[in-house]
Amino acid sequence: MKYLIIVCVTILGMLLTSYFFLQRKNMYLFSEVSGVVTMNGKVVENAIIKQSVKVAWNSKLIQQETKSRKDGIFSFPMITMHDALAQILPHEPEIDQKITIQYQGVSYKAWSYFKYDYYDRSELGGLPDINIICELTTKPDNFIYSGPVPKEIYYSNTSNSAHGICRFK
Repeated sequence: MKYLIIVCVTILGMLLTSYFFLQRKNMYLFSEVSGVVTMNGKVVENAIIKQSVKVAWNSKLIQQETKSRKDGIFSFPMITMHDALAQILPHEPEIDQKITIQYQGVSYKAWSYFKYDYYDRSELGGLPDINIICELTTKPDNFIYSGPVPKEIYYSNTSNSAHGICRFK
């Protein structure tokens, strides 16, 4: 009986320790983004830029909003999540990333991408930075990152194109 209690307490302690350890591990949903909004080649001030992330695993929706500065520049910090169950239970990560720009009553699809992992900077195979130019007169299309990707962050299981009006700097 004493042995059984020791085993049960040890297992419980291991489970609680691993739960709290996993709870603190970052799951990266959207890397840091910076960009500039232009219209006909001229910077756009006070455009409303909305970023959203929807995680299929738990249907969680995270949204952020900012405005372009006088020089047209905007930025969003990295979005992370902590979910111990998602780290333990097998599932297919599916993260729907979107950025829209609203200017003069018109909404523009700037970025649309599905991310299929929780790794840091794994969009489009492992971008060092997401730094984009969003020209409002551009027709939405696939845009591909073809610059150098550091070997240590390359992910071969991801698409190399996003969709929208933005292009990489």
